[in-house]
Amino acid sequence: MHDLVRDMGREVVRKEVPTQPEKRSRLTLADDVFDVLKGDKGTEAIETMIIYLQKNVNLNTKVFSKMTRLRLLKILSMNVRGSLKYLSNELRLLYWKNCPLRCISSDLCLGKLVILEIQGDNIEEFQPNLQRFTCLEVLVLALCKKLKRAPNFGGAHSLKKPSLWGCSKLVELPQSIEDLKNLVQLDLGACKNLRALPNSICKLKSLQDLNLRGCYKIKELPANLGKLEQLGLLNAIDTSVSHLPFSCRSLRYLKTLLLPPLLEGYRSVKPIGHLTSSCANLCSLETLRAPYQSLQHLSLLANLDLQTGHGNLSLLKDLDLRYSCFHSLPLNLCHLAQLQVLRLDNCLNLQVIKDLPPCLENLFAVNCPLLESVRDLPPSLKDLLLDDCPLLEDIQDLSGLIGLHYLYFYNCSNLIELQGLENLVELREIDIRNCSTLSSKSWFVNLCKALLQNSNCREWLKMSVSKDMVSKYLCSNNEVAGCSSNYSLALFLKKKGIFIVVEILCFFRQQFLDYKMIGTELIYPDDDMEVRCTVYNLFTEPNKFEEVEELIELHSSSEEKWKDRSILQTCIVYEEEGEVYFIPMNPNVVIKFHPQSTDDEITGMEREQQNEGTCIWDAVCLHPLFRCLGFSD
Repeated sequence: MHDLVRDMGREVVRKEVPTQPEKRSRLTLADDVFDVLKGDKGTEAIETMIIYLQKNVNLNTKVFSKMTRLRLLKILSMNVRGSLKYLSNELRLLYWKNCPLRCISSDLCLGKLVILEIQGDNIEEFQPNLQRFTCLEVLVLALCKKLKRAPNFGGAHSLKKPSLWGCSKLVELPQSIEDLKNLVQLDLGACKNLRALPNSICKLKSLQDLNLRGCYKIKELPANLGKLEQLGLLNAIDTSVSHLPFSCRSLRYLKTLLLPPLLEGYRSVKPIGHLTSSCANLCSLETLRAPYQSLQHLSLLANLDLQTGHGNLSLLKDLDLRYSCFHSLPLNLCHLAQLQVLRLDNCLNLQVIKDLPPCLENLFAVNCPLLESVRDLPPSLKDLLLDDCPLLEDIQDLSGLIGLHYLYFYNCSNLIELQGLENLVELREIDIRNCSTLSSKSWFVNLCKALLQNSNCREWLKMSVSKDMVSKYLCSNNEVAGCSSNYSLALFLKKKGIFIVVEILCFFRQQFLDYKMIGTELIYPDDDMEVRCTVYNLFTEPNKFEEVEELIELHSSSEEKWKDRSILQTCIVYEEEGEVYFIPMNPNVVIKFHPQSTDDEITGMEREQQNEGTCIWDAVCLHPLFRCLGFSD
């Protein structure tokens, strides 16, 4: 629901009885809720209540006893004591964040409740008899870090989605979990002391999603896990699981399989016996994360020939082989016609990437220290990330990758040349920081050509480079020199594309840019300096360029440092007979300074951003404004 529609509805309800909130059906405003609860004015008219009270307000659960028709209760902050038996039997949803109670007592009995979600660091026990919750479908006891024992699931036949995520002291699950006949999702993520899954879990025929991520002490999965006939997702990342049990060959509906990397010296997987291809039914996999060592084991389960690529992985779209131990791709991926994403990060022995599938869109090979060559890139590629590959020297001509959006070669210090940049008309971001062996003229001129060739659809392009790769080249030009901001550029009459490049050197590390404007941004943070090169107002066929005004808005308390340590350089870029020319110019610069805001001035979205850790006030906010006058056909 849109916030405006929600607020309008709340206002309609408020105006029905503006001076007597206890007679309204919905109470959401903090002042009204406080008035009703503190004065014990609850009535049967109240059906919905959202509570956010100050920590110094202490109440007893008896304040709910008169709200006999309460159906939705959402508690975001409330200090309360007493029995939970006073809650309305009509409740359908109970959400309680930061619950201060140590024990959720057995007198909580809500026969019509559908969703129960309670979070609290103090909760040590959960005693309610779930058999009495005959309509309960969702039970979430998330981040109950002191909870040592899971609920007794006996008789909870309606429960479909229990979650014990983040219950870090939980050691085991009860055998009564087998009573959850309608279970669809089971979330045990971040239960880092959970040692094993009970064998009774294999009786849950309707289970579709099983999340074990972060259960570090789980070493093996139940031998009969393959009996979970409807299982579609198995997430065992950040566990100690090294292999799948043989029975998993029966998981014919499994679409997503995520196994942990074998980090400890690339330890080998547990020996396995012979499996005939007739038993291999992992034919629905779309997402597979497993190091190659595990994939060798999976090849038997999925009836996959690793040499030819033929087998039951024809639907695979996302293959994650991170932390694998091989020198080149040991399996033929060309036959995986549906594969769109290939991840090879942290393959420390990988030297060559080639023979890639025809429909691949995303290739990631970050931190492959021995990687030297990347070949056979398909024209469908959109993202190519090869950061931290210091030996990478041979990269194929990029001319055929006309749909490429993101190109990253950070810390590829041995890379000499990038061919075909002028054809990357759809490029949005390029990162070539610390690629100092690249020719500045080669890469920058070719990028400018790409911009000039595709002026109609260009919105923005972000370039991150080392500061020694651009500055000198932009500022020097032997063909044309000296151009003021009001210079009449008759030589542009016959040009099909012209744009402006602005380069700003400053000490700021974090910057936020309004991407609604048309432009190209170049950023490089290096120690306490930063290069920003931005292309603004890409236009065609002008006959006169009269005025450029740049507005820079700063939100920081370091005005003097910025003025002392900043340099602004601007030039016009155009192409003639295949050559790109740069003309230095001096725009009118307006710097608008905003002192750092106090806590009292921070409201709404800004406070929310601060709470989420966003350092917004110590950042630079650049809002360029260019006025180009006198243009005609």
